Amino acid sequence: MANAGELLKILKATMSTQYPQSNFASKPVFVFVFVFFLFLFSLCSFFRYLRKDHIKHCVPSNVSSGLATLPLSFVYVNNTADKSKPTNKSLPTGEILNGKKSHQQIVSYFTTNTMSPEEIYELGLKMLNELYPQVSTVIKIIWFVFVAAVTRALIG
Repeated sequence: MANAGELLKILKATMSTQYPQSNFASKPVFVFVFVFFLFLFSLCSFFRYLRKDHIKHCVPSNVSSGLATLPLSFVYVNNTADKSKPTNKSLPTGEILNGKKSHQQIVSYFTTNTMSPEEIYELGLKMLNELYPQVSTVIKIIWFVFVAAVTRALIG
C-alpha cells in the first residue's frame, strides 16, 4: 500500500511532465482518452445488461449461493420461483445431479490444495476483507493520476 510520500512523488512526476503545445489531436494523450472513454462506454453497456436483463434470471442469494444448493427446483424470474417452470434435476443420461457432491469432487481439480469447499469459502472472505481496502486505495490513486495527467494535457 502506498504511503503519503509515495503518492506525492507520483503526483509531482505526473504534474511535471511536459506536453508539447502543437496539435493536440495528434498526441498520444488524445488517443488514450478516446480509448479510455470507449472502454467506459463498453463497461457501462455491460453493467446496463447485467442490471436490466441478466439479473431478472438470477436466483436470490438466500435461495442459492454456489453449486452446493443446485440444481434448483424451479426457474427464477425477478427473484421469484416460477412454479409453472420446474427444472429437470437430471442429466440427459438420467444421472441425478447433486450440486454439493459435484462441488466437492471438482474442488480438487481446480485447486492445488486439499481444502474443503467450506474452507475455501472462509479463506475467500478473509482475503476479500484484507485486500479490498488496498485495491480501493490503488484505484483512487490511479484515477487521481489519470485525471491530473489529462487535466495537465488539456490545460497545458
